[in-house]
Amino acid sequence: MLLWIVMAVLTAIASLSILVPLNQRRRRDRSYSDAELSIYRDQLGEVERDLARGLIAENEAEAARTEISRRLLHASDVADSVWRTSKPSWQKRAMEYVRGLEKNGRYPLCVWPPHCLIGHPGNNVAQQLLDALDRWETDRLRTTEYVTKGSNPWTEHYSAVQADVPDASDPSTQINTGLITTLERADIVLVAGEAGSHCLANTVRDIANNFGDDSYIQKLVLLEDATSPVPTFEQFQDDFVDEMKQRGMKISTTVDWMS
Repeated sequence: MLLWIVMAVLTAIASLSILVPLNQRRRRDRSYSDAELSIYRDQLGEVERDLARGLIAENEAEAARTEISRRLLHASDVADSVWRTSKPSWQKRAMEYVRGLEKNGRYPLCVWPPHCLIGHPGNNVAQQLLDALDRWETDRLRTTEYVTKGSNPWTEHYSAVQADVPDASDPSTQINTGLITTLERADIVLVAGEAGSHCLANTVRDIANNFGDDSYIQKLVLLEDATSPVPTFEQFQDDFVDEMKQRGMKISTTVDWMS
């Protein structure tokens, strides 16, 4: 049995603005990780290169610099009211969330632009892939099982297996044991999609971490030509691939697989 895990085009992401900036006050100095600093440098470098090439104006570059500097949030930002919830009654829960996010150590809280919103075109399966899935259903007389995520606005949900900070009151944010069981029964699991630095990476890690037998990781095959990172987060994808290769995941391409 062959199973595909295709991220981004098969996932539902609800993006709601729970935290809003209080003011333009300068943040106090804090210690950022090497990975965070590297991302900042890369993103700021890209802005400067675009400015030098005349692709953006100075005011656009300055706005981009400001946005980059405010993108990563820490628990202290919420505690110090650098960021506050749009409703005061949400502040306590937001504080608990960012503390939980930092405790699990996967990613700092990142303010993304709205994307893949439920009910919007970006949330739909890409037409070319949808056509292929429809043909498969017709030929095999079977149905495609879609796994959605991200409908809970209180937690980030990069992985299709579980949210970054599971909500005890919402089963959809907790480990999807049914999905893990299905994948354990498969002979091969092909993985591909967006993004190799975030959603795909954490989905594959969670699959591997929840397999009942580590030997099952050898079933995972990453199609590297159908996967890419969020721009400037390339190192995150490289680290993910290196980690999973060491654990037994195989690497291939769509061309090699389909030939």
